[in-house]
Amino acid sequence: MLSKTFYSWEIKFPKILLLFFICCVSIHSNAQEDSSQVFKKKSGFTLNPIAVSANISTAGAGLMLHYQISKRFGIKIGGTIGSINLSYITIFAGNETQVKANFSLKMFDLFFDAYPWKNKNFRITSGFSLNDNLYNVNIKAAKGQSFGFINYTPDQIGYLNVSITGLKCAPYLGVGFDKTVPLHKIGIALDLGAFYIGPPKFNMNATGSFAPSNNIENKQIFEKAFIKYQLFPFVNFQLKYRIN
Repeated sequence: MLSKTFYSWEIKFPKILLLFFICCVSIHSNAQEDSSQVFKKKSGFTLNPIAVSANISTAGAGLMLHYQISKRFGIKIGGTIGSINLSYITIFAGNETQVKANFSLKMFDLFFDAYPWKNKNFRITSGFSLNDNLYNVNIKAAKGQSFGFINYTPDQIGYLNVSITGLKCAPYLGVGFDKTVPLHKIGIALDLGAFYIGPPKFNMNATGSFAPSNNIENKQIFEKAFIKYQLFPFVNFQLKYRIN
């Protein structure tokens, strides 16, 4: 029998980022100051350029603080959160099965920028991310089933829950096209790279009719099947506002 699948999904990002973008655009429209100097002197001492940014990436959305150490080096620190919820019902062999997937990402990032060519915007970025990322999939009967004169509720039929985790401290390497701190008040940036998350670790929990699936053999099958997926691709778009 052919299966039918019905999907619903949602992506959640912090609403504060929308406010940040609006403020940046407003400031940019009113700002006439030229901040093209890489360093500025105030009150008799040199103050290195500092900027803040709002980011939208494959890991979610977040905020970041940027500090220009010199013309060839910079440092960035910030956080990213994101959540993707996917739910669908598939009809297979006459039985409705509900699948819910939740991808929750919480990351604290520390990055270092290096510019191999003088006076060029191309950079190499390295660093790491402390994270609490969790990928969870839950499978259960969408409705009760009857066997003869006996009726079973979805809870009695049981469920299978699979959670996936990676390294809690994931190293990062990538490239980018911008200065750590923009030369003017407003700047944009693009990052392309990947986090090394290590071999995925699976944790399984099952009840009812799904209980026989919860065994070491199946866990090893999952881990072997996903052993090649040890990199998390990272594409990051940034809107920056220079403070000084």
